[in-house]
Amino acid sequence: MVLSPNINSREFDKFTECEGGTTAVRSKLCEGSVVQVTGGATNHKFTKVLINDSSWTALPTTPMTDRWYIAIKNQSNAKIKINSDNSESGYEGMEIPVGAERQYNFTEARTLYAKAESGAGSDLPVGVEEIGE
Repeated sequence: MVLSPNINSREFDKFTECEGGTTAVRSKLCEGSVVQVTGGATNHKFTKVLINDSSWTALPTTPMTDRWYIAIKNQSNAKIKINSDNSESGYEGMEIPVGAERQYNFTEARTLYAKAESGAGSDLPVGVEEIGE
């Protein structure tokens, strides 16, 4: 396929129609291109952590030392916030609504903390998934 000189045609050429009528971005490697995938996950850990609305709780209590990815899912019935500073006396941080999830990529072991919104109580479940090498 020759590159279209018209920008509108190029935009049209970027997409393809999938089975069922959905749209996807078309991707194709140029002849002679090489794709190399590195850093395959060899370590996986899931931890259920119970948090509360009065103090920051480490996610998880004992993190993987070789972790490079962490996903945090709010499995409770209250909003929670994530913070990297457990000395924060208030309720500041990145909010994770009920049932939502947030992911982070880290190149070093880093501890994150969670705290539930005021009035939520205790024993609120948060799922933590870690992947590393």
